[in-house]
Amino acid sequence: MTTLTGRNETYFPAEFARHRATVMIWCERAGSWTNGGADARPVFARIIREICAGEKVYLCASEKGEASAREMLAGEIAQGKVQLFIIPTDDCWARDIAPTFVIAGGGVCGIDWRFNGWGGDYNGLYKVVHDDLFAQRLLEKTGYSRIDAHPFVLEGGSVHTNGKGTLLTTEECLLSKGRNPTLGKREIEDKLKFYLGAKKVVWLKRGIYGDETDGHVDNVCAFCGENTVLLAWSDEGIQGEICRENLKILQESGLEVVKLPLPEKPVTVNGEELSSLSFEKGE
Repeated sequence: MTTLTGRNETYFPAEFARHRATVMIWCERAGSWTNGGADARPVFARIIREICAGEKVYLCASEKGEASAREMLAGEIAQGKVQLFIIPTDDCWARDIAPTFVIAGGGVCGIDWRFNGWGGDYNGLYKVVHDDLFAQRLLEKTGYSRIDAHPFVLEGGSVHTNGKGTLLTTEECLLSKGRNPTLGKREIEDKLKFYLGAKKVVWLKRGIYGDETDGHVDNVCAFCGENTVLLAWSDEGIQGEICRENLKILQESGLEVVKLPLPEKPVTVNGEELSSLSFEKGE
């Protein structure tokens, strides 16, 4: 366990910085994936093999999913390119529930935030059974020191950094009543500065319209350089209003913006796929 004080210098690397490994979780949630994940696992396996060409993958699976993971990635596991950990999860969104890795106290540490299913009792997507324990369990498996940030609620997809002390986030998400309702904007910003070593926080108003994560910034804007961001872009409707609003905020913050057009057609499922999903009560 690493304990931060106000004197600790914490470094949060940029997403495009060199890193040791990628964390992934094997899919199986019946309410998220058609046929209990069976349709998506070959695609996951292909993505993992592509990542293995350049770096290691920490793959986490439940006891139920272990056999299929070992079967589909037998060669990569045998070669040490994939390290398989048996850790139960509620779904496979590693970006949101895994530790946020930073440099603190002279080494790599993982920040363990509280995870409440993207909104808890207010508007969460499902009841959290395992996911809030995932970060701690992964850190125990990998041997990295843990920074306990509980009870502060944060998901990995709700912040983005340039690696130089500037953070991106959205008011829609971090000021949601389902996250940290007793904290104001200034108090939340202070938490980000304390844990992530941020010197500047750029607050966009909203993310993707209708996003079930309450506007995660990683769906709408991401650093691709120290002073350059990719901004999801649409000219039409409510999303067009959001894009123009975000563009103004980013430019006023001194950032160079590259527009990335959003798909014109939404992702859909057919009747057969829908019937293969099994939802929990209220999901």
